[in-house]
This record gives sequence, C-alpha cells and structure tokens, in this order.
Amino acid sequence: MQQLRELLLPLLRDALDSIGAPPETPVVLDLPRKNHRGEIATGVAFRLAGPLGSPPERIAGRIVAAMRKDGRRIERIEVAGGGFINITLTPQFYQSHLAELLARPEGYGRNNGGAGAPVAVDHLAGGSGRGDAEYRGPVIADTIARMLRRAGHTVAILSATGDAGLNGDILNRLGVEPGRLGSWDGRETIGATLAELNDRGATTGAAGNARLIADDHGDAAFPLTDAGEPTMLLRMADRYHQLLLHGSEKIVLVTDERHAGISRAIAAACTILGHPPDSIRGVLYTGLPSGIDREAALRASLDANGPQATRLFMLRGDAHGELPGDGRWARTLRDPLHAIQYTHFTVGTMLDAAGRLVAERGAEPIDRAASIAPLVSPPERELMRKLLMLPWIIERGALDLQPRIIIDYLNDLAGVARVFYRSCRIIAEESGIRDARLRLLGAAHMALGEGLTALGIPPTQSI
Repeated sequence: MQQLRELLLPLLRDALDSIGAPPETPVVLDLPRKNHRGEIATGVAFRLAGPLGSPPERIAGRIVAAMRKDGRRIERIEVAGGGFINITLTPQFYQSHLAELLARPEGYGRNNGGAGAPVAVDHLAGGSGRGDAEYRGPVIADTIARMLRRAGHTVAILSATGDAGLNGDILNRLGVEPGRLGSWDGRETIGATLAELNDRGATTGAAGNARLIADDHGDAAFPLTDAGEPTMLLRMADRYHQLLLHGSEKIVLVTDERHAGISRAIAAACTILGHPPDSIRGVLYTGLPSGIDREAALRASLDANGPQATRLFMLRGDAHGELPGDGRWARTLRDPLHAIQYTHFTVGTMLDAAGRLVAERGAEPIDRAASIAPLVSPPERELMRKLLMLPWIIERGALDLQPRIIIDYLNDLAGVARVFYRSCRIIAEESGIRDARLRLLGAAHMALGEGLTALGIPPTQSI
C-alpha cells in the first residue's frame, strides 16, 4: 500500500510546477498542530520565499488556489500561520486507499523507502561486568533494527562490545535478538587503520600510547592505544571502517549519555578515514544512576510488570531513574501500553463475536468484502486517516531513529479506535453500514498489532 505521503506528493508537485517552483524543491508533509485546522500540513511555501522572491503567505495562497481544483481528493485547503498549508481530504480519498489496504493487507506497516540499503546497528554498553551492565541500549538497538527493516533497509545487528557482561536470560525475556556478526577481532586490519589515521595527521603521542586528535570534529584527544594494545575506540573505529568499506551504508551506534564522548570520537575517526560525516549516527539514552544493580532491578521489574511493560518503559524517551520492581510500572504505563493492548484485544474480541451476534439476531450474514462507501462520519474519517498513516509513521521513526514516534502514534490510534467503536453502532446497524464498520475495525486491529510488532512487543492474548 502506498504511504499517505506518497499519495499526496504528486498533488503538491503539480501545484508547485504550476507556480514555477524549482523542480528540486523538497516537500515535507506533517500533521497540523491543531486537528480542526486540517488533516495534513506542509510548510513548503517557506522554502520557496527565496527562489520565488515572494512572502511565504502569498506563495501558499497560490499553491492553495492550484490545489483547490482537485475536488475529488481535497475537501478543504487553507493557509494558516503565515504560510503553512493545511489540507483536509475527502472521504472518497480515504475510502479508496483503505479499500486497497483491505484488499492487499500483506506488507501493511512496511515500505521500501530504504530500498534495501544495508545498515548496521550496534550498542555500546556502559557497564563493567555483572550487576553493572546497561540493558536499555540493547532494547533500543533491537527496536531500531526492527524499524529499519520495516522501512526497507537490510539490517545487521552487531555485538562488538555491547553484550559484554549482559545476562542472556534477561535479554531473551526482553525480546532482544542476539547480535548476528559476532565479536570483532580486527588483528589483520587494526594496524592499517591506525597507520591511516596517523598518515592523515589525526594522531599524537608514541605508537604504544597514540591518541586521536579530532578537534575539528568537536572532540578532544582520545586514546587509540594503551601500552601498545588497541583501545575500545580504535577497535570500534576499525570495525566500522571495515563495514563501511565493504557494504554498509550507515552504522547506528546506540550508547548511554555517559559515553557520548567516545561515540562522537568514533564518528570523527570514521570521517577522518574518508567516510561521509553522517555514516555513523549516534543515538543517546539516559541510563540508570551509577551504583544501581541493573540486573537485580530488571529482574524485579520483569517479574512485577512483565516483559512487555518493561520493554516499553525502556523505549520511552522520558524513562529516567531507578527501575521500580513493585508493579508501579504497569500503572504508570497505563496510558501508552495498557491502552494500546486493551484496545487491540477489545477490537479482536468484537471481531470474533460479530458473526455469532449477527446470527443470534437473525440478520443478514456478514459480507467480508462489503463496500466501505458508507464510512463518512467524523469518527470513521479520523480512524481511516490514522490507519493510512502507519507506514509513514514507521518510516519517520526509522529516519529519526526514535521508537517513541511509533509509541505515540499507537497510543493516538488506540484512542481514535475507542472513540469509533463507542460512538458508531455496529451490529445493530443495517447490513451495509455494519459490514463496512466491521472492515474498518479489522483494519484497526491489524494496525495496532503491526505497530506493537514493530516495537518488538507481541500483542497480548488476554487482558
């Protein structure tokens, strides 16, 4: 199924061509800050102020005038905020593409934006052995890898240094896939990498105690060797250098904020070695306070809150502090996780019961291929819009390397689905409306399940 963005871009491109905009003008689509202002927003007019020599608001007005001609897909379009354009699409637009989704559900929640580009995902743990290992990094790295695959990338999960000192049973309970490329020896390449850094004038000190000079990249000198042995920095820089030379286009390095310096130094070393500056993308997270026994805290949370709630808490951007082991997570996570799981389970139960309830009423049997043309009410439109956004949301999460984007979307989708099934009668309606709403409910069930799976969280089978 095409992404919502891909469906709208041709309309915008035609409008931009009609006003003489440069053909290479980038177009970004987003959500309006206020729902009543529209369903999709773009600020492309601000990018055109320079090339077209006109205020953004005037340019936006010209774009709006050109797009208003398409009444089949655009119900309302207006200028807001000095140059932003807000678009409301017709029910027929959503119906046609929801029908496409329902006819070919395979691949829903996935797209090929990554075009198979190879990406390696690694994490740098902050621990120094048993009881002081950092488990949040592997969970985040594992989730980013899942998101990148759904966005069309070929992904390799590394385990160069990140799994040292971590308990395999805990990682397994958290649903973390093991690293696939194993540890890195590097004995045949580290010497050449160090020599290349030296030839490029990026090292200082004696050979046995060399340091990386990366001031131009925002870092101080970092040790490359210590008493003749390669440091973690040199080993990781060498591994990433080899991966980038032999297939990987990018490497995502997940590390806690205490190791931000070495993460930047690794990226600087790869840039010095000739790779593009964005070849290494860092993802920082806040770990547990020093002195906390992470293994004991995680076992307590896994036992009290369950692996799903624990994993989701570790993915949230606002997860700080000591891990509670008394069940409090399940309550603090009620909005994101409980609401998503509850809605998915409830919708599934409604779908399972629909056939029986219809038979008990002696009503016309359910048509699983019924037309969805009756879906025109505001709750139905909002749910259709949300459903068509899932591939776009997963791509955004993958591009920004932020699982929280998917969590927030699923929480919103669950709320929209609950509004729909609480305000729109289903079984008691005449068969055409009933069956269309059941198909919409089925799509919501599928989207919630796909989103949870993208986060590495299996949908619950009971509440």
